[in-house]
Amino acid sequence: MSEYYKDAKDVLKEIMETLSIKKNEKEEIINREWKNIVGQKISTYASFEKVDKKTLYISTDDNAYLPMILSQKKRIIEKYNKILKKDKILYLHVIVKSY
Repeated sequence: MSEYYKDAKDVLKEIMETLSIKKNEKEEIINREWKNIVGQKISTYASFEKVDKKTLYISTDDNAYLPMILSQKKRIIEKYNKILKKDKILYLHVIVKSY
């Protein structure tokens, strides 16, 4: 193989490693800024789950908190987008975990 060409598997490996690093960096920022994103009160009972397809997924252990979280939906989305400018979200989804 020429020095100017790479195998597809090598190119894909480099791309996947880059995407993984960016994802980890984004999650690190979200975890560090969580109280700023959702607010002090909500941060005590709601946790970051993931971001997928322009949607921020957060979880809570008690469905009693669901109305309070959803009432702050617009503010949470705005705060998230202000902090993570390059990875804007449009939606918020709350997962109620039951044990």
